[in-house]
Amino acid sequence: MISLLLLLGAAPAHALDISWWGVGPGFGTRVVPLAYPVYPKTAKDAGFEQVEGNFEFSMRAVAYADKVGRIALRGGLGGNFGTWGSQEFTVGWDQLLVRDGTLQLLLGVGVGVGHERTYAEAGETNPYWDVQYFPVRATIGGLLRDKWRGYELDLWGTWHVVGKQELCTTADDCEAPPNVADSLGFYGGLGIEATVFFGSFASAK
Repeated sequence: MISLLLLLGAAPAHALDISWWGVGPGFGTRVVPLAYPVYPKTAKDAGFEQVEGNFEFSMRAVAYADKVGRIALRGGLGGNFGTWGSQEFTVGWDQLLVRDGTLQLLLGVGVGVGHERTYAEAGETNPYWDVQYFPVRATIGGLLRDKWRGYELDLWGTWHVVGKQELCTTADDCEAPPNVADSLGFYGGLGIEATVFFGSFASAK
């Protein structure tokens, strides 16, 4: 967290290259763990099942700082076409490791806010497990660019710092885990994401 703030604070020392930027959609999935999440005891006792298989759709925007890296914004939606859904927004910094012609290799870190909900069964009238969290997201990826587009493939890892967890039988009847031991779960994982950026990548860098 402190490292990210220092990187973002250093970014204004490098002129943002407004002629080299991109906005576009991303599509991805979590691959580890295959069954997500590892629920805390309160949710396990209530019979909530892990999600097997998921998709993620995101909108991303990047603006480059000369010869250094880029500021990155990402808003994402996730789900499994059934019982689970999530929303997340992060801001981060992607450091340029390789800048060889049309190829870039980037290493990034971001933080933000998120929310996810799992229903005991499909249908919004069923009991659900509700989690508010603060994601810490790290990525390593490669981007190929032409004049107007950038094609990026990333490997990412995320860790969710849980802010609030509740078991809800209805929207007006929610209870938090009674103690720390019952609230410990694992909300993290590894995945892949592919993004197509539309913008301007034609600067002679």
